[in-house]
Amino acid sequence: MIGTGVFTSLFFQVGAIHSGFALLMLWIFGGLAALCGSLVYSELATKFPRSGGEYNLLSEIYHPAIGFVSGWISITVGFAAPVAVNSMILGEYVHGVLPEINPLKVGIVVVIVISIIHSVSVKFGSQFQNFFTILKLILIFILIAGGFIMGNKEHYPINFSGDALKDMLSTPYAISLIFVSYAFSGWNAAAYFASEIKNPQRNIPRAMVFGTLIVTVLYFLLNYTFLQNIPFTEIGKPANADTGLIAAINIFGKKMGTIYGMFFSLALVASISSMIFAGPRVTQVMGEDYKFFSFAAIKNNAGAPYVATLVQMTIALLLMLTSSYGDIFTYIGFTLSLITLLTVFGIFVIRRRKLNETNNYKTWGYPVVPIVFIALALWMIYFTIIGNPKVSLIGFATALSGLVFYYFSPKKKTFSSVKKEDEPTEERNFDRL
Repeated sequence: MIGTGVFTSLFFQVGAIHSGFALLMLWIFGGLAALCGSLVYSELATKFPRSGGEYNLLSEIYHPAIGFVSGWISITVGFAAPVAVNSMILGEYVHGVLPEINPLKVGIVVVIVISIIHSVSVKFGSQFQNFFTILKLILIFILIAGGFIMGNKEHYPINFSGDALKDMLSTPYAISLIFVSYAFSGWNAAAYFASEIKNPQRNIPRAMVFGTLIVTVLYFLLNYTFLQNIPFTEIGKPANADTGLIAAINIFGKKMGTIYGMFFSLALVASISSMIFAGPRVTQVMGEDYKFFSFAAIKNNAGAPYVATLVQMTIALLLMLTSSYGDIFTYIGFTLSLITLLTVFGIFVIRRRKLNETNNYKTWGYPVVPIVFIALALWMIYFTIIGNPKVSLIGFATALSGLVFYYFSPKKKTFSSVKKEDEPTEERNFDRL
């Protein structure tokens, strides 16, 4: 979950939001939405424990066409685009430390190398992921601790006021939540490789709920550190888009801050790696169901979906060569909000159809929790349409293109992740009702 979003979102938010309190509350709202979503997804993913994320869930809950559209979005936007954005920003971090290095070339090399690693072996890819995740967390704790111990205090006041409330009720505030939702993307990642998780009834909820809680606390503390250690007038300058690097320089000094920035650019590898790991699981599962994507279902002897991984790599590289990460941020957040909204609403559908009777996990706080998520998602979607209609239309066009593609993609056979009572665990391929 923790990637470049939290280190760049503030740059896009400060132009229209002037209250430090309102800016911090963005991360509380984002964490609340992610937590509510993770509680609902835990029930859905343990009921339908097949890899593929929303592609599998929406196919089971509504119709294969809806699942196909979400899978189409995941292939074209959901993972390849964040991989592209994170890699581009990683390149900017390296360029900030070593100006003679071309940032785009750095990003391209990172995408290719990590994709190859995850194409070789699931086990090796997991070990690679764990190492860089631990490194990333250590560096984040160092930055937060340094901000409290060594940094400048009260660069920007954090207090509730009438101006704060005015900011929180504005259109730019709702649009800013899109950037925050991007930073929280990944809270539902366990659903993308559900069939590869041991004891999914216990471990999927634990992964999503506790992961979201930990990340929410870290995001809040990070943004508090930024606001207290970077002059507010400096945050929104184009030259200071890398908020984490600027904060590190202000806290530790030019030399140590620059060294920290170099290490943190390596830590960003973890977020890129996680998306390169999860994304191909959607393409792979679609390859099992649809003839057109059959090539994507191929795995090597080590269990890695290497063809799907290379397809995602290619799309990410094309985006890096043709797009700016500012527009990609809003595009990703908007389209993924549509899909997660539809998925969370599915909890009401399966409860009504009584599809969860054999499920051991039930959504805590039902029906309030899904309603809160849906309300926040609708708020973001509505104001994004009003404030940025061009990006919204592109998002809807992406979804419609997937729907058109579905009707021209012959299906090999129907799958279901719901287990029949008299069926062996390994035999789960049968016609949906």
